[in-house]
Amino acid sequence: MAGGQYLDPYSWDEGCDKHTENIAIICQQDADCFGKPVENIVQDARKDVVDYGESIDFRETKDGLQLFEQSVWSPPEELRDAQCQLLTHSLWIVDPETLLEKELRVGFRQQFSGLPDETAVFTWIDNQPNNPTELRAEIETQFLNVRIADTLSDIESWISGYLSFRVNPNGSEPTVIEWSNEAADEIDSIING
Repeated sequence: MAGGQYLDPYSWDEGCDKHTENIAIICQQDADCFGKPVENIVQDARKDVVDYGESIDFRETKDGLQLFEQSVWSPPEELRDAQCQLLTHSLWIVDPETLLEKELRVGFRQQFSGLPDETAVFTWIDNQPNNPTELRAEIETQFLNVRIADTLSDIESWISGYLSFRVNPNGSEPTVIEWSNEAADEIDSIING
């Protein structure tokens, strides 16, 4: 079965009326985003999600950094398991320090290259000690598909918009089905690779 034990893709024939979105929070434990814990930002953004509870729910993976590190530095079986688990998340929120950590960059590049097109990766630039312009340039040079927020309202509205319109079956059913099938195919290639 496509997606193995990790993901049961939605059928084009049967459609998709309800989706539970998995959000990977890949951040250092003490990471703040514009002075707020990332989990709180996700919770606040949820309040603006259209049809929350009816056609879309969400689930956060707060130990996303641990899961990501496992996908990079574990023995082969654990590594594949972590990579497959991460692929079940179509929204990744990564703090900029983690994203640019030298030991993790190659892992992020490899993981990002296998993400379905419908997946979103968000980070931010706020009061990091580095020059914000240099930090932005470094992220944009290293990772082409990472969206960088400059304000709290930016990242909140992106999360809310993503959950309301990109992965909500009420209005975006084809996108949700496409994402689930692409993710399941990538999981299969990891399992059988």
